[in-house]
Amino acid sequence: RLERELVFNPKNVEVVSKDVTNLLSSIGRLTAADEIKSWIRSGESKTIEFKETFSWDVNQQLKGKHIEDASLKTIAGFLNTDGGTLFVGVHDSGEISGVDFEIKKLHKCSNDNFLLYFKDKVKTKFREHYAKIDWTLEPVEGNQVLVVTAKQSDKPVFLDDVFYVRVNPATDKLEGQRLLSYVEERFKLRSS
Repeated sequence: RLERELVFNPKNVEVVSKDVTNLLSSIGRLTAADEIKSWIRSGESKTIEFKETFSWDVNQQLKGKHIEDASLKTIAGFLNTDGGTLFVGVHDSGEISGVDFEIKKLHKCSNDNFLLYFKDKVKTKFREHYAKIDWTLEPVEGNQVLVVTAKQSDKPVFLDDVFYVRVNPATDKLEGQRLLSYVEERFKLRSS
């Protein structure tokens, strides 16, 4: 069916591809790597984000706090909206570069050291919301991808006293009246 749709109606390929992925997943014939590749093929969205690394600044060739902050902002945005999945080790283009170089360079070639470092960052930054965040390293096309899933929170989540939300494939900071209105509407509905 996917092949037929590709030939006769290429605009529907994404819909059919998702149907095939869901079917294969439900019958247990889809590997974790296949699922990840399917999500990556779908591209970035309100609930999907790609980051090339967690800590490594590929331009400056050193560890960069601003690189970590970008991933943490995305997680905060997911928590404050509908949840979502962050794929670390995936370029914006969808190319899977993995986090292996970062693990080698910054964590003494130890997956455990990398995961513990990530855990410490998440636990420190998100304290009581920490339980809403799951992560795992998954092998995809010979590279390891850090897959971070954040569930939507029932309370506002601030990252270093700043409030972020996901809007389409971007994370935005809310301030002032927009912040008050959003928090009042979004979290009041959750509590009633």
